[in-house]
Amino acid sequence: MKRKQANSKDLQVPLLKDSKYIDPFSDCGLKEVYLISLLGFVLTGNASGHYLRKIALTDTDTGEGFYSKLGYKFIELPNFVKTEAELVTDIDKWIYLLKNLSRLKRSRLF
Repeated sequence: MKRKQANSKDLQVPLLKDSKYIDPFSDCGLKEVYLISLLGFVLTGNASGHYLRKIALTDTDTGEGFYSKLGYKFIELPNFVKTEAELVTDIDKWIYLLKNLSRLKRSRLF
């Protein structure tokens, strides 16, 4: 019996209900993937006081971006000092809620 060699078409997996398939070895047109970390401390080297840090991976040998659709978001809660009256964006409102959730007595409607 002759063995068939596997190729990328053999490894296609269903992506949607309408039975479209993707090639797992290609870019696939997938959306970006982010790891979001809430930190109760300030990362070393953040003298700027920014509370949202956007980190991308790079190849240390070439200095080129590793994969543009993979990233890290670090939210440094101690650097988030906005008051409720200063909240403008949805991100500000979410970070305010997450930082102050234990102190809030009632649910707020933003």
